[in-house]
Amino acid sequence: MAAEAGVFDLLLTDLIMPGGVSGAQLGEILRTGQPGLRIIYMSGYRGGTTGGEVGANFLQKPFDPAQLAAAVRNCLDSG
Repeated sequence: MAAEAGVFDLLLTDLIMPGGVSGAQLGEILRTGQPGLRIIYMSGYRGGTTGGEVGANFLQKPFDPAQLAAAVRNCLDSG
C-alpha cells in the first residue's frame, strides 16, 4: 500500500460509467500523474466492449469474490 496521501496502488473501474468519462479514460488520466498505477477494468457488457481493449486485467461481470481477489493479486504481482 502506498504511504503518501492521494497515492494508491490499484484502480478497479468499470469500463462504462455515467458522466462522459469511461474507465479506460479514467485510467489514462490517473496514469499521467502515477505511471506505475495498476488497473483492473470490469464490465457487464458482452457486445462492443471487451477486455481486449484494455489488456489482460479485465473482469467480466458478474464475478465472485474469489475471482476479484485473484485478479487483484495477479495485477499487483505482475510487472
